[in-house]
Amino acid sequence: MDTGLLTQLKMTLEAQDISRFSALAGRDIAGATALALNGTVTPLGGMFDLAIAGGTDDLEIGIEQADAVLAGRTSLSMVAKRNETGTYLRDLDLKNDAIDLTGNVELRSEDSRAALDFTLADVGLVLPQYEGPIAVKATAVQEARGWVVDAVTDGPYDAALTVSGLATGEDAQIDFTADIPRIEDFVPDADITGPVTAKGELRQTPQGWEINTDASGPLDAQASVRGLVTPRVDVAFDLSLPDIQPLVPQISGGVEASGTLEQTEQGFVVDTIANGPYDSRVALEGLATGPDMALRFDLTLPDVSPLAPGVNGPLAAQGTVRQQEDGIAVDVAATGPYGSSAVVEGLATGPNMALSFDLSVPDLSPIAPGVNGPLSATGDIRQTEDGIAVDVSANGPYGSNAMVEGLVTGEVSMRFDVSVPNVNPLVPSVTGSFAANGVARQTEAGVVLDASASGPYGARATVEGLVTGPNAAVDFQLNMPDIGSLVEQVNGPLSVAGSARREGRHGGLTPMPMAPPARRRPWLGW
Repeated sequence: MDTGLLTQLKMTLEAQDISRFSALAGRDIAGATALALNGTVTPLGGMFDLAIAGGTDDLEIGIEQADAVLAGRTSLSMVAKRNETGTYLRDLDLKNDAIDLTGNVELRSEDSRAALDFTLADVGLVLPQYEGPIAVKATAVQEARGWVVDAVTDGPYDAALTVSGLATGEDAQIDFTADIPRIEDFVPDADITGPVTAKGELRQTPQGWEINTDASGPLDAQASVRGLVTPRVDVAFDLSLPDIQPLVPQISGGVEASGTLEQTEQGFVVDTIANGPYDSRVALEGLATGPDMALRFDLTLPDVSPLAPGVNGPLAAQGTVRQQEDGIAVDVAATGPYGSSAVVEGLATGPNMALSFDLSVPDLSPIAPGVNGPLSATGDIRQTEDGIAVDVSANGPYGSNAMVEGLVTGEVSMRFDVSVPNVNPLVPSVTGSFAANGVARQTEAGVVLDASASGPYGARATVEGLVTGPNAAVDFQLNMPDIGSLVEQVNGPLSVAGSARREGRHGGLTPMPMAPPARRRPWLGW
């Protein structure tokens, strides 16, 4: 052998501080490393047969998850060989307190193969919200048609994943299974328990990789997904849940949904129809993600009585939901039982939230027996620096009117005004108008009310004080020019003044005795 072409190599490379390589690597690198090479090299032929051994101490590369698993002492050993038949990495052994990687790799022109075993002692090192080991055992064999892979992964909480099949080439197809015995271990805040399983295949097509999978989950949920997943997503899906009541106790019945999800330059476009309890139906379509999000929906419910006992009739709603610079804007129109209708539009989220609404009911009698006539209400709800403010006005049966405006959150302060031209349709034994107005304010002690009212026959009343909380106490006064309008054979004015306060731990407001005002007897000619 020509010794000029063969070099006996025995060398030790050591760097106690590798931070000087940071600029070259493009990130902050710290720690110490040492590497020993022992073997032969043929420079002109590119052949070598080397034993490599070494390790690192507290290696940091600036990636949080990688730094966590490379902390402490990490050892590396393997035999690297290249000859006329190929390149071989044998007895690969990389380990520390967090990871353990062993394997062998043979790279040849036609029949390469690799076998690797990898263990991560605790997934919490890279995903802090979980805990437990991950073990991966994988092989890859090169055949004439491409690389065939076979891998088994055992994860935390007894989760398991298998992958097998042809991974490269125009006929590539990979079969996979996933098994999670307890989904609550991965999503503890979802209030859902039970196993999740999935089985399917990934197949190479001229358009890209396609998926075809079926899955089952808690509460007998079923799902299937089929379609393109790379280089872009374009899939069809079917979902079903036999009974939604375990998730929404007040509603019972199954849910089924089917549709498509397509990835575009603007974001993901969804088109789906769902059928739910009580023969409800929802259609949803549009751009679901991105800064230009815009969704259209259509909801129908043949009868609302299962959700609103005592109210009968259909409900239908249509509208749009759009992402704008200031927040999410909505534009919704709905029709409900008894010919009712409602419109809501405006900005529903963000610091500049501002919604306006318009509600009408042609006849209140089906909802409030004995009260006949239409109801209409309009108003605004908006976010202010002090809290959410409302401004609502309503017109009701018998010419009645009502108004409420002010803050309903934060330092609550609301002003109200109510009037009824004639109370007789509501109280047949009484004739005359009624009006009330006042202010309600939230304080540290409770709600303070300052209100006054005028009623039939010249009656007037005032109420002032704390009306809620353990220290509730109010002052009230009632004046009526002639009580004879209400009480037969009794004539003359009535004046009542007093106060009431809450007594005891669970007590109500107790009237406090006060000296009655002077009053002449009716028969003395008052």
